[in-house]
Amino acid sequence: MKASISNKYTVRAYPAYNAHKQQGMTLIELMIGSLIGIFLLIGVYNIYISGKKTMTYQKERSNLQNEAQFAFSFIAEKLQQASDFGCSNISGKLTSSSLVNTESKTFRPWRGIEGWEASSTGIGTPITLNEKASVLTVSTQSNNNYQLSSNWTTSTQEVAALDTSVKSVRNSDILKIWYTDTNVGKITATSGDDITLSTVDVKKGDIVVLNDCETIIMAQVCACDADDLTTPCSGTDTHINISNTCSGLSPGNKAANLNKLNLSTAEARKLKQAIFYVSKQSSNANNAPNLYWKELNQDASSGTAKPLLENVENIQFLYGEDTDNDASPNYYVSADAVTHWNDIVSLKINLLLRSYQKILSTETAVMFNGVSLTPPSGDHYMRYSFSTTIALRNQLLAK
Repeated sequence: MKASISNKYTVRAYPAYNAHKQQGMTLIELMIGSLIGIFLLIGVYNIYISGKKTMTYQKERSNLQNEAQFAFSFIAEKLQQASDFGCSNISGKLTSSSLVNTESKTFRPWRGIEGWEASSTGIGTPITLNEKASVLTVSTQSNNNYQLSSNWTTSTQEVAALDTSVKSVRNSDILKIWYTDTNVGKITATSGDDITLSTVDVKKGDIVVLNDCETIIMAQVCACDADDLTTPCSGTDTHINISNTCSGLSPGNKAANLNKLNLSTAEARKLKQAIFYVSKQSSNANNAPNLYWKELNQDASSGTAKPLLENVENIQFLYGEDTDNDASPNYYVSADAVTHWNDIVSLKINLLLRSYQKILSTETAVMFNGVSLTPPSGDHYMRYSFSTTIALRNQLLAK
């Protein structure tokens, strides 16, 4: 009987002890599993953060590459038209003159291309990276002596001043390109300052280029009527008047003499212009730097600034000059070292872009203009330098 009772209790006690033992092991295992899970989560989180940063960097770099490609393509399109004044684009071999009554020393379309070099920014010269960099206002005529601000130099061939509306960030270059519209009016007759031609799209104040394959003449449209100078230009005009006594015209024309135009080859095209430079919206130093461009106004001055690309900190131009007339550049120089602008056959462009946001953990140097540039303390923008070389098609044809 006792043995039976003992066996009974023994049988009941064993499962209870075993369950208690199993429960203890489960708690330990849960604690260990939780720790392992936490470590795994931390690892996964770090991988996620690292991957996200990598993706952000790659996306930002891809965006900058696409934007640089867009800017180069846009500038290249204008450069391909540089010196296109008609007649097989042989502007370098033509005699040029201007009837436009302007005193601006930068109104020199016959050059086709011209640049201004920011002082002390040659290849290998460090350019200060400063998020709050000030905006430079270029000086204009003073005491009949055209000179640039001390921050600008140009070809020793002739010192000139840019329009007061061109306000570039310091240490960044400026490029100007001249060309003509694709709409061509074939000149059939001239009488004094009246020109009869095939249909052409011009307006009063437009600058036109008259080209007979021997001479190019720049003049400002006074009216689109051969008689009373009152008919407004409608876009489908067959007359152009370039009178030097036209009312309400600025800057107006000098007296014209078109008797020597060869009518068998003469044509008229509207003059166009593109200026490229880096500036800040409203010239406010606190704004991000952008690449801007300007077209030609109807008074022969530069027009309203148009933003082309955001977050461009600097642009540098080098000009390939052909000195032996073999249609190949002998060397590349900055604007202030160009000997003859009509000998420029190619252009090197260096573009410095930065990210829209501060995505780096520390200041990171970047190679630009042949030298390493170090951002100021606290500047965590990503920057990339992009370069391209573009041949000037019409300058080459002129060779």
